[in-house]
Amino acid sequence: MNTDMRKFKSLITRTRVVFLIFLLFLFLAIVLVLNSVMLSKTKTLENKDISTNIERAENEIKSEIKTLSSIVQDYAYWDDTYKFANDGNEEYINENLRAEYIDNLSLDTMVFIDNSGKYIYAGHMDESRTKILPVSQSFTDYINNSPILKNVDPNYKANGIIQLKEGLMLMVSSPILNNSGEGPVRGNLVIGYYLNDQKIEMLSEKINLGLNIEQIDQLDQEKLEILNSIDNNNHDLVRPVDDENIKGYATLDDIYGNPAALLTIETSRNIMKIAKKEIISLIIMLSLVILIFTIFIKFYLDYTILKRLKYLSKEIRNIGENKLFSKRIKSKEKQDEITIVSDEINYMLGELEKSQIRVLNNEKNLKELNDDLESKVHERTMELYKINKSLQEEIYERKKIEEEIKFIAYHDSLTGLPNRVLFSDKLDNGINLAKTKDDILAVMFLDIDSFKMINDTMGHLAGDKLLRKVSTRLLNVFEDTDVVARIGGDEFLILIENIEVIKDVEIIANKVLKCFAEPFIIENQDCFVTTSIGIAVYPTDGENSEVLIKNADLAMYMAKDKGKNAFAFCTSSMKNNVSDKLILTNQLYRAIERKEFKLFYQPQVDSNTKQIAGVEALIRWDHPEMGIVSPEKFIHIAEQTGLIIPIGDWVLRTACEQNKMWQDAGYPKIRIGVNVSIKQFTDNNFASKVNEILAETGLEHKYLELEVTESMIMKEKKHIIETLNKFKDSGIHIAIDDFGTEYSSLNYLKNIPADRIKIAMPFVQGINVNSKDEFITKAIIVLARSMNMGLIAEGVENENQLSFLTQSMCDEIQGFYFYKPMPAEDVEKIFKK
Repeated sequence: MNTDMRKFKSLITRTRVVFLIFLLFLFLAIVLVLNSVMLSKTKTLENKDISTNIERAENEIKSEIKTLSSIVQDYAYWDDTYKFANDGNEEYINENLRAEYIDNLSLDTMVFIDNSGKYIYAGHMDESRTKILPVSQSFTDYINNSPILKNVDPNYKANGIIQLKEGLMLMVSSPILNNSGEGPVRGNLVIGYYLNDQKIEMLSEKINLGLNIEQIDQLDQEKLEILNSIDNNNHDLVRPVDDENIKGYATLDDIYGNPAALLTIETSRNIMKIAKKEIISLIIMLSLVILIFTIFIKFYLDYTILKRLKYLSKEIRNIGENKLFSKRIKSKEKQDEITIVSDEINYMLGELEKSQIRVLNNEKNLKELNDDLESKVHERTMELYKINKSLQEEIYERKKIEEEIKFIAYHDSLTGLPNRVLFSDKLDNGINLAKTKDDILAVMFLDIDSFKMINDTMGHLAGDKLLRKVSTRLLNVFEDTDVVARIGGDEFLILIENIEVIKDVEIIANKVLKCFAEPFIIENQDCFVTTSIGIAVYPTDGENSEVLIKNADLAMYMAKDKGKNAFAFCTSSMKNNVSDKLILTNQLYRAIERKEFKLFYQPQVDSNTKQIAGVEALIRWDHPEMGIVSPEKFIHIAEQTGLIIPIGDWVLRTACEQNKMWQDAGYPKIRIGVNVSIKQFTDNNFASKVNEILAETGLEHKYLELEVTESMIMKEKKHIIETLNKFKDSGIHIAIDDFGTEYSSLNYLKNIPADRIKIAMPFVQGINVNSKDEFITKAIIVLARSMNMGLIAEGVENENQLSFLTQSMCDEIQGFYFYKPMPAEDVEKIFKK
């Protein structure tokens, strides 16, 4: 019996050792698996985090390109730019392309190219950003080798990164169209700025990441290997720098989709640090659990098995000492390996113990199998749950992106209002519905008056804020069933349906004008603006969306002509005038080439001697179909289109040549007067051009008189007076035409180097008709003589007018009373007499 007890104790000891070894191996296995799984998951999260940051950086660059696209469209879709692309006038450059304007837009380069591929303006900011230099040769070479140079497609736009010798540049281009975004294309506008260290640092601050962008042809060998790895994998690349930091790499494509730069971001390995701390914490916790479990098992074995052994030993000793072999050992505890000792005492009891142990072992195995199965089912259930949740999130994101793309395609990015595409769709639907119900609807075309001044004085950001506030006010004026849209720049379109009478449209238009009466608060400043509204009504003014919008636009210009801050309905005469004006404009472009212009000359007579003292050159258009066209019908068109400059040059040269021919023929040497437009004065080379014409024709300066109006001087007072002084110093005469009909400010009159004042025809026509006209005429004569200026009265047609002017001491007379405007050969006949 004692031998069996010793064997049993030895078995218990071996069991303890084996159990401890098992726990140790189990601990190590769990630690290794835990470390491997968590580090793998952590690396995946770390890579995903870097990829997300790379995407943020790429999106920020796209945002910068989008900002540049907004700037380029503001300039490219503008009538002044459209005109500038056609004639390259210096006024546009002085007003819109000064260094401070380009610096305010944060641009480095701005280039305007006409249809022939000629650079009409190409400026680049110097390092101090205070003056404009010519663009670099590498930029010029790049544009010359791109489709941008001679693009005539109104839909072609290029934007993105380009590689230059000086470094990377963010560049966008746009065809130059009118305010409505329509052609034909007059040229292309290209703007951009370099991705220098300062710009990259600004981008880094925006996304709060260490950001670096390097041009591909400037990469070292290590970066080239990284670039090749990205190309092979066709996605971004992540590489740890050390235990503290990690870098992510991605390529940035140029506007043609070719790799242009290597994008690098560097960030701290916070996720890996946290994961390692968590692993250490879990290992410590696991160690504590195993230690506690080991102590518990030891205590359990000691308390349960050893105690029973003592009891069993006592019972065996009692049976052996008293020879009680028939006694059976009774045990109230569960049966286990101790039954090996009691087999010799009670075979039957031992057999029963063995049977019970086998049953217990089978139950234990079944329970373990069941627990394992439940655990695996739970794991699979959780995996399916996560997969399902991930799919739901992906579906949600896809729907969200689709909705965002749809919104962007049909809405204005600045105000969130519908754009021209969506407005046209809704207008087409409204027209179709109105046809079925025989209803009427109205289209309003709004243009903010003097909006360009807001951009020029306060900046484009302030202009954008103003547009958003205008949009909010307009939405408050109109019903939910109406459509308010922004179609670009400072232009808005509004669709009004369910109209009973046209009077309702007038009421709504007045509400719109009234909503602009209150100032807009921009940059903590009161900003007062007004709007001009054009209105077209279906079906009177058009039966499709395109015609209705065009006629509303036409009416808007009529509202501006009325003095702005007003509304106007489209009328039949308005549409006919536009059609006639368009025909006349097209024919005016060819009039110079076809030599259809002629000069008539109206003599100016000395009131005392009745001899011709001078002539005024007057242009006439000898139209092949309409005959002689008066200047009143085409001069304003020429000024709007810029044709007034070549026409004015032709008039000046022809008049000088004719006067010189008269002098060479032995006729009296008289001065010849030529009217000058303000558009000619905006040309910085105008003074030198006049001197050049005089030199080429051989006419002396003193025989040329330039006639200017009061309104012209007041618009560009300083520049024009400086130019007039140059003419005066060279000996050219200066006359103020139509004096008394415009400003007639004595303050400006004292500064003008004028030789003569021409009394306007309305005052002359009032002689012997209106005493006020006579009083004004006398006052002008007294004023001119007090300032030592000569006088010419225009429009003298009868003896009474001549007598009054002669008695009032007016120097010269011009009018039908003596001579009408006539061809040069008729003037020669008068000279011969």
